[in-house]
This record gives sequence, C-alpha cells and structure tokens, in this order.
Amino acid sequence: MQDQLQALQDKLNKNSKNSSKPPSSDGLKKTPRTKSQRKPGNKKNGGQEGHVGRTLGPVEVPDYIEVHIADRCTVCGATLEDVEADDYQKRQVFDIPPVKIEVTEHQAEIKTCPHCNARNMAQFPPDVTASVQYGSRIRAMAVYQTNYQFVPLEHVGDFFEDIYGHRPTEAFTLEANARCAENVKPANDVMGILAEFDGVAVHDHWMPYFNYTDVIHALCNAHHMRDLTFVHEQYEQDWAEELSQCLLDIKKEVDQARLYKDELRMMKLRQKISGTFRTAAGADVFCGIRGYISTVRKNGCRMLDAIQDALRGDPFIPSGCVGE
Repeated sequence: MQDQLQALQDKLNKNSKNSSKPPSSDGLKKTPRTKSQRKPGNKKNGGQEGHVGRTLGPVEVPDYIEVHIADRCTVCGATLEDVEADDYQKRQVFDIPPVKIEVTEHQAEIKTCPHCNARNMAQFPPDVTASVQYGSRIRAMAVYQTNYQFVPLEHVGDFFEDIYGHRPTEAFTLEANARCAENVKPANDVMGILAEFDGVAVHDHWMPYFNYTDVIHALCNAHHMRDLTFVHEQYEQDWAEELSQCLLDIKKEVDQARLYKDELRMMKLRQKISGTFRTAAGADVFCGIRGYISTVRKNGCRMLDAIQDALRGDPFIPSGCVGE
C-alpha cells in the first residue's frame, strides 16, 4: 500500500518542468517558472571574440545608376543646370526587382528531306517532356520550401501565387520532392549519409527511433535533467543534483559539436511545423533531401542551384568523397 501511495504521489508531482510531460498536461495548475536548467554564463552580450561578423557592403559595379541633379544653388538660388558636377556622393540600395515567371517556348523544327521526302523533327531537350510544364528552377524552389523551410504544401502554393502569380498543385510539389530524393540517393551514398550510418543516435525516447537497429542509441540529456530534477525535488536526493551538474560539465566539453546539433532535430521540427508524414516513403524522401541540403550548405554552395542540379540528375558531391 505504501508503494502504491508513493507511486500516486510521484505521478501527481510530475509536471513539464521535472519530467518529459508536455506543458499542455499541466492544465490549470501551471507552476510559475522560478528557475531554469540553464546556468548564467560570464560572457557579455553581443558577438563574442573571434565571431565573424557580416555587414552589407557596397559593390564596385552596381546594376543601375540613378543620378540626382543639383539644379539650383541652395545659398543664392542660381541655376546649376549647365554646370558640370565636381564629384558625387554615393549611396547604394539593395532590393529585389519585381518578380515574374518567364515562359520559354521550345520549337522543334520539322523538315522534309529533299531527297527521300521523309519528315524529320528536331529533338526537344531531355527535361522538356510536355506541351506545357514548369521548369527546373520552380521545382527547385518547391523542394527548398518544403524540405528546408518546412512550409506545408498548401502554403507552398500560396507562396507561388502571391510572389509569381502562378499556383503549382500539391501533386507537382510532391513529384518534385520524389524526383529530387531519387536523384540525390547516389550522392548521399557516396557521402555516407543514412546508407552506412552506424554511429550513436541521440534522441528523446521516441519509440520509432528504436526501429533503427544498426545504431547505438543514446537518450537525450535534457530529458535526463528533468527526471533528475524530479528526483531531487520529490525525494530530496543530493546525488540527483550532483549528477545534473556532472551532465552540465560534460556538455561544456562537447559544445564544439554544436554545428551539427540542429541537423539531428530537423525531422521532429518538420513534423511540428508542417504536420506528420502520412507515409514512410514521404519520410524517406524528406530524410534524403534534408541530408543532401545539409551537406550542400556546409560546403558553402548555393542551395537552390544544388537542388536544381539534383533535379537534372547531376547532384553536388563534395570533392574527396570515396566513389566520386
């Protein structure tokens, strides 16, 4: 009976601050946030030492030049229309010109041979397969929107309609994703993404992750921290607080791997923003494209160009990869 009462008491005292329960489960008994797992640091606000800053700088050759005429003297009012300028003060404005979709009509010549009267027609480019279709740049934009920015399919259509005045169907976007995922598979295999992964997978206890049997599973320390907070608050066990501090100390030593932290969370983040995957094939498509995009970005390449190359069957592969 004592154990049952203790179990019920533990269940009642658990909330989103000391367990893996979501904040929505706190109901009307939400506790004020009196403390944070994150400890205050000793760094000043703003960019840190060694941080590479970025600022907008002028270009030597602008696309357009607008000359503003000084037509009258501001002191005496005399006309200056026939006076040559001594110098110019320059200011540059970076902006986006009005965007519209361009339509290219492909015309294949049809000729009759003067010798045998046979009719001959020129070949269309390999990617021009229909009488009316969208081009590879629009396909690349749809893939980028859904797989990098996590825009839902309906909102992708809204984006194109608002910006370009055309609304591709959801089926078009899904087909573009499927084609891109298929074309980047060889590149991902060469780069060792997914196909040969056998390392340590850190996650948050979500059961589907355990279906991957070829990896070593490690559970997220953020969840461990909340569990240890509960043990310390509920049972007043000092070892739980000491272990929490130990985990924080270890984290300081591995912060150099922070560059790759966000990539491990992209699957869950995509589900939160755009909804769950309806099929396993859809999840495979997202993983393949996301891995490819991540590699492209870390190699400093232009993302839309790399996606467009993949849609054409020529995906980006970093130099030095085995099997390149």
